[in-house]
Amino acid sequence: MENNSLTIVQASDLHICKDGKFAYEVSDTLKGLKNFIRHINKFTFPIDLLVISGDLSDDGTISSYEIIKENLSKLKIPYYIIPGNHDNKKNMASVFSEHKYLNNYIDQRIFHSFNINNIKIILLDSVSPGVPYGSLTCGILKALEVELDSNINSLVFLHQPPFPSGIGFMDNQIYLNREKLLDILSKAGNLLLVGCGHIHRAMFSRKAGVNFSLAPSIAMQLDLNLSDTAPGDFVLETPGYLIHRISLINSLSPEISTHTVQITDKKEMEVTYPFND
Repeated sequence: MENNSLTIVQASDLHICKDGKFAYEVSDTLKGLKNFIRHINKFTFPIDLLVISGDLSDDGTISSYEIIKENLSKLKIPYYIIPGNHDNKKNMASVFSEHKYLNNYIDQRIFHSFNINNIKIILLDSVSPGVPYGSLTCGILKALEVELDSNINSLVFLHQPPFPSGIGFMDNQIYLNREKLLDILSKAGNLLLVGCGHIHRAMFSRKAGVNFSLAPSIAMQLDLNLSDTAPGDFVLETPGYLIHRISLINSLSPEISTHTVQITDKKEMEVTYPFND
């Protein structure tokens, strides 16, 4: 950690399957995870932590979480995880038993916050088991409101974004207590960013005065079809993730910038060349 900055990697939607099988028989998601870990381990600048914003597993099996944990053990940085709609919370907590916060429940939702370098990180579980859409209860929303009611600058991470993406397949899903969530977020004057996943595309939006960043999948991307009737098709585009860098030079008004990073296993795309002008 540098004294004047905080650097957070956000990855999402790993979709690892039992025994490392291909997701939907075509996407080598385990290869995507291995490439991601290799990619961030090669950076020479300091990275403080990784947040994985849901859908670690595709099928919620113990086997899939064991594979994920084994691979994440190769990371050089600490990591935090939150569930997505494909995850099985019980199995995830069982395999990642050292992540005690996965047993911190409010209304059947995981909720956890911690401070790092005077920045509060809030992990918010937006998943109701068995359904794909976002679902937040009054109890967990109250907990979020209390955590944001402080003088500490904050980042919130959850799986499903509470706003439309423009892709019909995703936008036609309901989102329980969406407006209440947006109301709480919009009133938090110290909120720097809300990070989400679920859409399988890099996307940035401002809703109700709140800045949102959506991490792409490190496996497969949702087809970019900006139609109300768009189907839920995915494509094997280049996977990626996000890096959020918070400048703490002015502690009263920190600045945040987000970089979209593409992952490739083509060596020629990782060679650096000098600019001469």
